[in-house]
Amino acid sequence: MPQREWECVLAGRLASDDEMPDVRHSSVFINRERSIQFSIKVMSDAPDVISGVQNFTCWANHLPDFQDDIFADNDERIRNLRRYLDGKIILFKPVQRTTPDTKWNLAQPITVLDAPEALGEHSHLVPILYLPDFMPEEFEQRFFGRHPVGGPYNRTFPKEMPIPNPITVWVGSWLYGPFDVMRAVYGGWMFRGESVRKIEVNITEFGTLILPYRNIVFIETNTYEQVLVNRLESEGMRLQKPDMEVQSRTATSGGPTLDAATGKKKMVDGRTAVDVVTPMYVRFRQEDSELEHELSPEKSLSEAAFLRRLQRLAHAKRLFYDEEDLVNFHTALKTGNLVLLAGMSGTGKSRLVQLYADALGMDDEQFAMISVCPTWTDDSDVLGFLDLTNGIYRPSDSGLVDLLIRAYRNPDKLYMVCFDEMNLARVEHYFSQFISALELEPDHRFISLYTAAMEGRVYNSSHYPSKVPVGRNVMFVGTVNVDESTYAFSDRVLDRAQVIRLRVLPFSDGLTHAATISEPVKTPPVSFATYDAWRTLPADIKLSQGELEFLERLHNELQSVDLQRGVGHRTVRQIDTYLQNIPLDDDDSPSIERSLAFDLQVVQKVVQGSSLIALMDEFQDLSSFTLSRQEIKQKARELKAYGYAS
Repeated sequence: MPQREWECVLAGRLASDDEMPDVRHSSVFINRERSIQFSIKVMSDAPDVISGVQNFTCWANHLPDFQDDIFADNDERIRNLRRYLDGKIILFKPVQRTTPDTKWNLAQPITVLDAPEALGEHSHLVPILYLPDFMPEEFEQRFFGRHPVGGPYNRTFPKEMPIPNPITVWVGSWLYGPFDVMRAVYGGWMFRGESVRKIEVNITEFGTLILPYRNIVFIETNTYEQVLVNRLESEGMRLQKPDMEVQSRTATSGGPTLDAATGKKKMVDGRTAVDVVTPMYVRFRQEDSELEHELSPEKSLSEAAFLRRLQRLAHAKRLFYDEEDLVNFHTALKTGNLVLLAGMSGTGKSRLVQLYADALGMDDEQFAMISVCPTWTDDSDVLGFLDLTNGIYRPSDSGLVDLLIRAYRNPDKLYMVCFDEMNLARVEHYFSQFISALELEPDHRFISLYTAAMEGRVYNSSHYPSKVPVGRNVMFVGTVNVDESTYAFSDRVLDRAQVIRLRVLPFSDGLTHAATISEPVKTPPVSFATYDAWRTLPADIKLSQGELEFLERLHNELQSVDLQRGVGHRTVRQIDTYLQNIPLDDDDSPSIERSLAFDLQVVQKVVQGSSLIALMDEFQDLSSFTLSRQEIKQKARELKAYGYAS
């Protein structure tokens, strides 16, 4: 059954029986599954495509904090729900399901709030962006600097929220507007306008006519248009563009200054703030020495600084990895959907994943090490299953579903999942949904827990919905061993993964590193916004003509042996994305040379064949292909000794 969900929040109340499209139906009734079903009357603006929908269907077991006594008689159950929703506003997410015969307009409840006193049953509400803790100065800097507000994924004011008319935004105790444009972008909401004004508004003055919820405030339409907007246009102060280069701001000892990332007040003990060079940084002077302190967590760590942190942390933990392996692993993770760590047992594959999570400052809620069981045969083993007898979704002990839900609810945080000994069971069986989903655009990555048609019958569906999104803030890693107890990966998996074989450093190098172990390394959390800023998402392929020619010749060589083997367009794009994401050092030089990076990509996609050696000889101007040659020779030795190659 096709389903469309809108990323927005609507406000509504329990519909009266007179407001039902079919007057023969009550607004609350017991359905055939003995669940309470009721109708919500929309009270707020909605996206244009569903603006004509007046009623949405909801199930009582989806409501937060409502306890339905299923053993009571039907009339009593209905009276309990009506009492619970009396004088309440339901905030919900609209969903539309389509069958060949009809469309179902459904509501996914978010919360239930007390209705403002002055609202009547015919009142209408206008939602606007509400930033109660944001400082007006910072908002104005972002507006004039053409920076978004609202944070990644537009979670403060979801991206499909209807745009108010006229466009305004409530910041702290100030109302700004009217704006000409309000547009959803990745970093939040962008505002544009030539004649923007502001007025100071006491929210308690209108407390009986407005409904604040997190970063949305619903305002009664007449109050919004005839009072607030009129006051804004007649009494509002015209915004003046600030000096974006140098502003002076003084804070006495222990006084407040601005956190540039959130716009909230920040106390700075014993320092005087001077010379705000940009909105994102504040310089402090103390005892004739100037100290630059980066207040914004999103700007506090460069990619080069993170790689140094990763190396220092490895030494502090007495883990010794080739520096190129660390850079390769980091680059593969930030550009790929799945990274497989291979190599002989004892090379530190699992420890490397834990090390990387520690360097990112992840806690146990953000990182999951899942030990794969040889008996896993389908995705229910790793996800969970629907208990039809009791109408409950029972998640797997792996904790994967709960992590994905946390990641969706906290888009500003990074999450990582490691499948340890990933090929102890057939990956194509238990990981099949992820293999498909990770190739889709971020907005279309979903994992199905059960059929959407069953959602109304599942008592814990408010926590475990039928579909769970897989966000870009989740990374997947697998560790791999190749022996008689494991399964080989199919081409379907390998084509989508980066396969890294860790190298073993000379033992004498480990002794050298052990002698230079430094103090413990601090690892404050790295936000998703910071990590995502290290990524380059190329629109066009920028491989050189020589690199493209080599890959095409490589494809032809593989095709001459087996028509099911070759270098597809996905592989070419993956290699190009990897090369465009090589980390830069502080002096803007690449952490690894492009020739080595290209060689690594050939290794991580290579198939054995003696004719490939001659091809690499012909293209020595691109790379020496040292690692690729070693890999081919190793596979040839395995093939001769065992009759197969890993």
